[in-house]
Amino acid sequence: MAALRPLVATAALGLTLTLGAGPALACSCAEQTTEQAAEGAELVVQGTVVSVERPADVTGVVSYQLDVSRVLKGTGQRHMEVESAASGASCGIEGIEQGDEVVVFADQQAGNWVTGLCDGTAKVSPELVKEVEATLGQGEAPTDDARPGSANLFLSAAVGAVVAALVAAVVLLRQRRRG
Repeated sequence: MAALRPLVATAALGLTLTLGAGPALACSCAEQTTEQAAEGAELVVQGTVVSVERPADVTGVVSYQLDVSRVLKGTGQRHMEVESAASGASCGIEGIEQGDEVVVFADQQAGNWVTGLCDGTAKVSPELVKEVEATLGQGEAPTDDARPGSANLFLSAAVGAVVAALVAAVVLLRQRRRG
């Protein structure tokens, strides 16, 4: 019986460590330069946070509404929404509040622009701006807030109206010739 005590003690310790461990909550980012963050992002914009909508719990998504002053990469609108996990432990951006000027590095996921702690998004600093501009240039003004494709929708409607008018004119001409 004495020979089994070390075995039982080891098994009990193993069970305690295994069953007593809760889920690990941590974000682990591979270190990257601003240049790497800029090259890896679909969209890089600079702007001011005009509102922040936080979820009731830390497992949700935070929505940041931005007034974009310039687009450094991709196609950004003057007013944009960018989402991030609510907790830094889930790789959500931290320390960004309404009124802050930021540089956002984002990718599109399920139709939404998303950023995170590992993407490079941060408050504007002279160093950050210098590094981003060295990689991407000065950027350009954002586009109007028209929905993507709205110009195509207008063009399609105009072409459709012209075609309908031509068809109506042909029908009227044929009726006059017959009558």
